[in-house]
Amino acid sequence: MNLDWKNRLDTLGDVGLNAWGVADGSSYEQVLPGCRSVVVIGSGGTRLWEAFRADLQAHPAHLSEEAHPLDAYVARTLCSLDPEPGQDRRWIRCAADEPDPVDFRPLAREAGLGWRSMLGLLIHPEFGPWLGIRAACF
Repeated sequence: MNLDWKNRLDTLGDVGLNAWGVADGSSYEQVLPGCRSVVVIGSGGTRLWEAFRADLQAHPAHLSEEAHPLDAYVARTLCSLDPEPGQDRRWIRCAADEPDPVDFRPLAREAGLGWRSMLGLLIHPEFGPWLGIRAACF
């Protein structure tokens, strides 16, 4: 992983998108032709909620003007970090309004973000079941 991506992931961690892993992208040709890897990003623990609450305090209109305020917050955060992904990568969020959804459950397991429990939940080694998969960069 190059330094630029490491810096991006560190920045995401600061706003609560603090769990990530990399999966083989060869089976995701339908998402991005020539895909070689997928960076899967999640939130573990309380940090995302703290950052989201701070954002709502600074911008109260986000709560009433957006259909899915948390999804919108994650989208804004990703866009600020990578405003023009270009043709060499594509972001897909695990969100209600995502036009091209992907099944993030197997993708997160492939990226090493956890294992499937007997109840079907993804269990992260540090955050346990308190893990939300938020996005992936193909």
